[in-house]
Amino acid sequence: MRTYFKILMCIPILAMVSCQDSEVDAYFVPSIEGHYIDISQNSLSFSSSGGDIAAQLTTNKSPWAFSDVPEWLSINPLSGDNSANITFTAEKNLSADITRTSVFYLMSTDDNWKYRYFMSAQQTAATPYLDLSSYSLQFKGSTGAECIGVSTNTKFQAMCTESWVHADISESYDIVEIMVEENLSGLSRTATVQLYGTINKAITVTQQAADLTGESTELHYTCDEGIKEIQFNSETAWSAATSSQWIEISPSEGTAGSNSIHISVTANTSQHERTDYVYIKIGTESKLQVPVRQDGVFIATDTESINFNANSSKQTLSISSNILWEIVSCPDWITPSLTSTKGNATIELTAEENPNTTDRNGVVKISQLGFSYAVEVIVTQKGMSLSSDVESITFDDKEQTSKIKLNTLGVWGVKSSVDWLTISPTSGNGNAEITITVNENKDSFERLGYITISVGNIDKVIKIVQTGKHFSYTTSNLSLSSTGGTINLSLVTNDEWEIAIPEIIDWISLDKNKGQGSLSVNINIKDNPSIQSRECNIRLIPNNLPEVEFPIIQSGRYLTVDHTQLNFFAKGGTSESIIIDTDGIVNISCNANWIHINRLTDKIFTVTVERSMLLDPREGVITLSLADLIAGEEYSISIKVNQKAVSEVFNGYDYDEDEDWN
Repeated sequence: MRTYFKILMCIPILAMVSCQDSEVDAYFVPSIEGHYIDISQNSLSFSSSGGDIAAQLTTNKSPWAFSDVPEWLSINPLSGDNSANITFTAEKNLSADITRTSVFYLMSTDDNWKYRYFMSAQQTAATPYLDLSSYSLQFKGSTGAECIGVSTNTKFQAMCTESWVHADISESYDIVEIMVEENLSGLSRTATVQLYGTINKAITVTQQAADLTGESTELHYTCDEGIKEIQFNSETAWSAATSSQWIEISPSEGTAGSNSIHISVTANTSQHERTDYVYIKIGTESKLQVPVRQDGVFIATDTESINFNANSSKQTLSISSNILWEIVSCPDWITPSLTSTKGNATIELTAEENPNTTDRNGVVKISQLGFSYAVEVIVTQKGMSLSSDVESITFDDKEQTSKIKLNTLGVWGVKSSVDWLTISPTSGNGNAEITITVNENKDSFERLGYITISVGNIDKVIKIVQTGKHFSYTTSNLSLSSTGGTINLSLVTNDEWEIAIPEIIDWISLDKNKGQGSLSVNINIKDNPSIQSRECNIRLIPNNLPEVEFPIIQSGRYLTVDHTQLNFFAKGGTSESIIIDTDGIVNISCNANWIHINRLTDKIFTVTVERSMLLDPREGVITLSLADLIAGEEYSISIKVNQKAVSEVFNGYDYDEDEDWN
């Protein structure tokens, strides 16, 4: 609305005119000379990107100037003596948190005529954004911290309901540091860090259970005192314990990282063997169990078996004992270098050449007269050789073929332990290449088979492993606003699959509904022009595995406003900005012709009320309604407008400053 203020002051008119205090600017000083200043636009509205607004200033050569101009607004020219074209330029508003509004003045600078004219400028806040360098973090079971970069123009806060996750925001809001405590629960765990403010974002934090890894091979001691070392790695603090007094652990606890402990045993004076375990724990959960076995008073050897190759060869055997011992029996193809002595000794066993293609076995028996037990060492000698270029073969789930190179000097045969693989050829003489073919594995589990290659009495077993089918998926947010959008569905599988949507659902579409292997699928959600939310279950159907179902939920339209009532004096005026919050299209109407709606943007408006000359107050109602709902559906909210009667007069000196609502 364009308003012109033309003021002509003269003595006769001053004698005839009177005014109330509420209608006169305290800065105004009358003059007997004729003066006027007029500007074509006194209310300026800028978008967040800034820009220029032009206006025409008209004067009868009265000097003028603008005062109290906000820093973000520049005026050219800022002062003058004559009529001029004025350009108002607003800087870009970089903040998404502040809509800035300022009042400034167009003033007469004539010492004989004091007059000022109220001007207002308003600029909307910038569109908020909040982007993260990562939306998910993976942690090991130990304590840890990682930083996520943030790009934003709005303030936000961080919150997580899980006590083991902590989040700190830098003062400049450009970094979020996520810290996790060590996980002693024994299970992996997941939490969500919520970033909330003008824009909400979520960071998924996953932490594996704290782990401890190491060898659990049995510790075997003689009857004498002994000490052995265990090495392991732990992600957190640990402790070690045993239930036996004859076992000592040092150290019995430690911190995260690479560790070693020493397991000591006292001498065993009994003839009987004794056993127990050393338990290495994280918290109360045992992560590593190491069996401990100690011989009693005994005759012992450093090994329970000795292997010879087919040629004539020698091997050493260490014998430990605290008694007189002797070799009481031995295969005729083995010759010992010593047959009897007391205490410890190292002897040499010599094997004759084995002329056969089959292995031969025997026992070297060591004992003492009158002793109830004996120590036996199994001796084995290889026959003619049999070897292959692989020890095991792993196939994927599809039908597939692989080859094995066989090296041997004899007649051989091959057989399979399972019916889902075939071998070709199954027999031969001398070196050969064997073809292994597996059928497709349509199950979800891995399957295991063996093929056995035999030469004489020699068997060579090769392990065959075939992976099964697998199917999993991940999605982006499954809850959308009423305006719709796209959900990304990521499928990880080695199977054929289909995606099924109920036929009655027409608001969901897919860019692909079937395929083979891992793929990314876009689920497109149409606009929901209703105040009712809606939901649909999507079925993922693998060809060979059970189907999976997940829901998609879409919200309905919403409409709120930040004012429920507006109050005006009889002189009328214009309200402050009223903010609409909605995801739909809003119509604004009023039931009174003295109320005028000023749409600044789709979601911001002001209300101007005309001056009332009535002796009674009056009321009106502004109705905001959603205009893009489906047929038959309505939704609206109301703002009550109250205006006082003209008889209600206020003393202008009761206030620090009068407000111009025109």
